[in-house]
Amino acid sequence: MARILYLAHDTPTPSGGVRTIYRHVSILRKHGLDAFVVHAEPGYRYPFATSDAPVLAQRPGLALRRDDVLVVPENFPLENLPQVPGLRCVVFLQSWSLAFQGLSDPLAWERLPVRRALCASELLLEFATDFLGLSEARLAPDAVDPLFHPRPKKLRIACMPRRMPEVAALIRDLFRLRHPLLRHVPWLEIDGVSEEEAAALLGESALFLCLGRLEGLGLPGLEALASGCLVTGFHGLGGREYARPDNGLWCGQEDVPDCVRKLGEAVDMLQRDDPRAGAMIEAGIRTAAAYTPERQERELAAIWDSWLREN
Repeated sequence: MARILYLAHDTPTPSGGVRTIYRHVSILRKHGLDAFVVHAEPGYRYPFATSDAPVLAQRPGLALRRDDVLVVPENFPLENLPQVPGLRCVVFLQSWSLAFQGLSDPLAWERLPVRRALCASELLLEFATDFLGLSEARLAPDAVDPLFHPRPKKLRIACMPRRMPEVAALIRDLFRLRHPLLRHVPWLEIDGVSEEEAAALLGESALFLCLGRLEGLGLPGLEALASGCLVTGFHGLGGREYARPDNGLWCGQEDVPDCVRKLGEAVDMLQRDDPRAGAMIEAGIRTAAAYTPERQERELAAIWDSWLREN
């Protein structure tokens, strides 16, 4: 049986991309496939999400077989793909903005022995075919874990500032300056915590400031919608797939002044029990409900079944 080897970065911080790799491997093994996560260092295992996915190590030397399938992130040093006869390679595209990070020459995409890609969103699927020439790209949709659901709410503004820490601080300070009567509203930064902790904090937060930037999809925004937060902020481009006027107070990308105004409007709506806020929250929950683990499993299993039968 062919082994499916998903390469993953050894990261000391929470990473939605690595978390998704573990989920893919768990799904494939559930369907009887010989799939593994591959980290660089022996003994490393991603600590921020519970998973039964088995892990192999690249170092000191992972013996590759001719019928193996290597699944590599878009920012892997793709010019250094192992030269093993019969080895098949697939790009796992979770970010369009990192497509050149692992290449010395951006035009190397034209020379790479790769045509297949797993794409986490419709935007990435279009990007893979239109820009990278990956003619056999397939949509492998991301999923929102059931951990993310509404809980008894506290009036506070939650955010995940990792992508835009300076902008997060600017919005916070401008919010307090422009809305002096709302300075009592707590500000909660969610960073460096497990998926379970993040889900609990989001579920208890009434508002979420989305700080998406250069996103392939933008899971935090979706997870906040699933958690019953009133969401405002930036969808980061990839979030256009789910960000709509009916499910949040979305702003133009990095339009900080408008974001501050809309954040004040969101707090005011909640404090007044404005029915528009409830309608947006319900619309957000419905939007996120389309990104189920069951859909992810069904479509991912179908992709791999098709690919393995073709070879």
